[in-house]
Order: sequence, then C-alpha cells, then structure tokens
Amino acid sequence: MKTEFENTIHKIVVKIFEEAGYIFIDEESIEKYKDTCPEATMSVDFKGIFCGRLILSVYGGNFLSTLAANMLGEEINSSEDQKIDALGEIVNLICGNLLPEIADTKEIFYIDPPKKIINNEDIADSKKIIAEMDIGFENGFVKTKLYVEKNNKLFF
Repeated sequence: MKTEFENTIHKIVVKIFEEAGYIFIDEESIEKYKDTCPEATMSVDFKGIFCGRLILSVYGGNFLSTLAANMLGEEINSSEDQKIDALGEIVNLICGNLLPEIADTKEIFYIDPPKKIINNEDIADSKKIIAEMDIGFENGFVKTKLYVEKNNKLFF
C-alpha cells in the first residue's frame, strides 16, 4: 500500500508523462522491462525550504524515442540530443509540480537545469533517499527517486 506521499509522487509523474509526453500508464511494462538497463537517467537539483535532487531513469525498448517524437510532434527518428532534452523537460516539469505539493506551501523553490547522469555518479553522501518507485508506461517504465539533504528537519 502506498503512502499519501508516494501517491502524490505517482500522480504527478503519471500526469506529466501523459500530458506532456503522450505516454500512458501500463503497469505490466515494469515486469517486461525489469531486467533491462536504463535508456537514460536525468536529474534536477532543487533548493528552497528543503534541498535535494529528483532523479528519473527510463527503461524500455524505445521509450525515449517515443517520448521525444511525441513531445516534438514528429514521426521521424529523434537525435540523441532531442531524446535527452525531452527527458530533461519531463524531469523539470515533474520537479516543478511535485515540490509545492509535498512541501504543502507556496514557498519558492529554485530548480537547477536538468543534467544527464551516468552510473549514478552524482549522488552525494549528503543526500538521503525519501522515495523510490517504478511506474509502468507504454514501451517501458520509469524509476523515480527523490533525495533530500540529510539534515532536513521536515523529513527526518
């Protein structure tokens, strides 16, 4: 059973992928693609009443290609840069919608530009994971991880 916090994250991730990427939920895809390597991983750091990082990894056969084509409105093969840009925009949208919801405040958060992560090299010891979930979509699934600073009194 998901907590209210996890339900909020799930709702926002699904909403952004469906509305911005035209990719719809299909929880059976998790099992189908669970043994695959991620196509790409992107992160955004944020600062505000609490600081942290949101990381999104996409898994699947052609999940990233579909996302880029849908967001660009083109049926041609997207370049690697276009695929990464599309995922970066998605992670940015998710973070921008998620933070006010989980903070339950109108406080301002500053979100850094998205960046591509290779082998999780950017995960610092000063951050602790507070949520991790897999969400199945057409042609793959998304792993979402939310980290916050360890000294944060709102979560610890």
